Amino acid sequence: MENKDRPLLTSPKRQRASVSHQEAFIGRHSQIVEPMARKLAWQLHIQLEIEDVIQSGWLGLVRAAATYSAARGATERFWAWSTIRHEILERHRDARIWSTCRQELPEELPAPTVVEAPEPTPLSLESLPPIERKLIRLIYEEGRSEREIGRQHLLGSAPHPKSHRRIGVSCSRVRQIHASALGHLKEAMEPRAA
Repeated sequence: MENKDRPLLTSPKRQRASVSHQEAFIGRHSQIVEPMARKLAWQLHIQLEIEDVIQSGWLGLVRAAATYSAARGATERFWAWSTIRHEILERHRDARIWSTCRQELPEELPAPTVVEAPEPTPLSLESLPPIERKLIRLIYEEGRSEREIGRQHLLGSAPHPKSHRRIGVSCSRVRQIHASALGHLKEAMEPRAA
């Protein structure tokens, strides 16, 4: 039967068969758990209580029963043995990691230090050149866009000498003035080196 022909949900009868298969698997291989746990604890000098090591072995046996499939090519006994061993070794590795972490931490953590921020420098738009000051006010107080400022001659360009029309300012020039203004403001905000 192909996978696509299988029902997505298993029937209660199939679930009972699966549970009884797992119980039978556990019953057939339960005699491996305790001797393997004790042997590994002795060989690897596992720093866990022996009951914890045995419990890890039982968890491995339950996992082996739930995941065993003859289609994988392993015998039941080998699958149980390797899954139990894997679970015990994983638990031992995790315990070693936590032990190492605890050893590296100091008994008491140092008290947090308070770093005082320097007094803020009063920021004044009056320190900016007049064109930058005007641009900052147009953008941040009146909410105008750089394009609008350039098109509407809001930066006070002079009339062209041969006509009475005012010359507009390009958007890129407005962006340059804006960047310059922000640079000047940033410099004014940076604390002075003592």
